[in-house]
Amino acid sequence: MAGSDSGAGRARSVGGKKTEPEVFDDERRTIWPFLVAATIMVVVLIAIVLMQVLRPAEERLTDQAKVTRVVNDYYTAQNAINYTSYRAVFCSAELNSADFPTQEAFTNENRDARDADGKIEVSNISETVVNGDRATANVHWFREHKSETKITPIVLVNEDGNWKVCA
Repeated sequence: MAGSDSGAGRARSVGGKKTEPEVFDDERRTIWPFLVAATIMVVVLIAIVLMQVLRPAEERLTDQAKVTRVVNDYYTAQNAINYTSYRAVFCSAELNSADFPTQEAFTNENRDARDADGKIEVSNISETVVNGDRATANVHWFREHKSETKITPIVLVNEDGNWKVCA
């Protein structure tokens, strides 16, 4: 079959003249959308990593979340009977108060209560209100072996950028 076009990309003859070979859509064109998508994904991942490094999670917390964290630390220190952690959540006015418990008083009181009624369980922290450098929250808690839920209002202050319990 002379003069017929049976091969892809071969020169063909039209009316006795040779024309340029036909160029077919090759696979390189279909890879571009995937390369663009992969590039966008890499740029997005780099942006996320940079945001995490430049602004750690602790700094991204709202004041309300920071207050909640301090309240949890307060009750966790009591459960663990950890006087150092307990002192760390209080404002300087409370720490310097004559009524602030000594390590011995704290240990005895919390050990006796924990042994008798179980650990403290916080079921809810509600009505958290942050107003400048002061915050309040209602803590709903109970002892492990008692079903009676208590609601304790807690006052917190912001000292040097850290929320502290300050009743």
